[in-house]
Amino acid sequence: MLRETGKCAYKIEVEFLTNLPLVLSTSTLNREGKTRGICPYFLARKVAEACSVTVAPYQYIFDEHVRSQVKLDLSDKVLVFDEAHNADKVGQEVLSDTLSERGLGAAKRELEAVEESSDFVDELAALLEKKVSEKVHTESGFELHRILKDALKVDDLDSFANLFSDVVDEVRQHKMERGDNPICYLNGVLSFLSLVESSLKDSYIVVYQRSPLGFNLVEYRCLDPSLAIKPVVEEAYGALIMSGTLSPIQLFTEILGLREAETRSYSAIADPRNVCTIIDPYVTTRFAERGEDMTILIGKRLSKLVSKIPNGILIFFTQRKLMLHTLDSWRRNGLIKNGGRHLLLEGKAIFVEGAQAEENRKIVEEYKGAAKNRRWRSAMWRLQG
Repeated sequence: MLRETGKCAYKIEVEFLTNLPLVLSTSTLNREGKTRGICPYFLARKVAEACSVTVAPYQYIFDEHVRSQVKLDLSDKVLVFDEAHNADKVGQEVLSDTLSERGLGAAKRELEAVEESSDFVDELAALLEKKVSEKVHTESGFELHRILKDALKVDDLDSFANLFSDVVDEVRQHKMERGDNPICYLNGVLSFLSLVESSLKDSYIVVYQRSPLGFNLVEYRCLDPSLAIKPVVEEAYGALIMSGTLSPIQLFTEILGLREAETRSYSAIADPRNVCTIIDPYVTTRFAERGEDMTILIGKRLSKLVSKIPNGILIFFTQRKLMLHTLDSWRRNGLIKNGGRHLLLEGKAIFVEGAQAEENRKIVEEYKGAAKNRRWRSAMWRLQG
């Protein structure tokens, strides 16, 4: 929209470029784009056509619409799926969608703002009001398809949605003129209708329920992740799908629709005899119970373990902010003591993960050195996980 109205300051026509860094991270793309006056997004698309390795989230691979938009050709590519135990869930999410009372209300206001009829949105809202109750209710994909066509009095939902393409542009233009974000809720409603029309309805389930905030909604959930994953793998030159938690691996290949795939599994690096899992019933990390008293209790329980473990320890936190808050609390309450150059927990030196990669490399080396030093021997490194 910015380009069409002449308000975008960046060029999108990317010619042959020289002196580009060999590795283009997001921050590097932004910097190069600003320096050269080229849109970083289109710069990334251009470079991706000839680069050796492209790193992308699963959605860029599994969503056919996204792939076509960014011109990501898979025919001569080798796909490497890391942490692939999430692939089936992402594949389902890519092919699923939700229609909510809240979204319909926003779409109605958009139509009214550009003086277009909102009758069909009212029909969909009335349908949700009729179908949603206090209890969760499910139906087949075929049933939702029939109900939507009856409610809108059309034969093809996708063709109906295409009638509003100009209206979607008009809504976005109207929002831009007002200085608002040109997100279009109407387009989300139309995308939902198109998905229901084009999908394999016997692989879907429909869920009617109320959101935690009390809004009526219908979820159109894909039950078969292979619909998103199998075509991608078959289009590519080859695929390597790997994770440390794919067991049972044969079941996983069936779920992804890749029964003919060659499978291999490898033993864990750690000796099972050296692995011990302990659940402490006296502490919790639940947000609702998080507080100074619980933080201190966790510190005391950890101190007992630290005193009994002869070598190094890694403690993982879900957030850096939480990690720093916890360390501060333990220091104020005497669990962590000042040992001169290092803070100490039960005599073990503490190494805190930094905010930047360069800083962390130094900390890792210090930790390794301390672990080998007789004085510190059992150094401790706090790692945000």
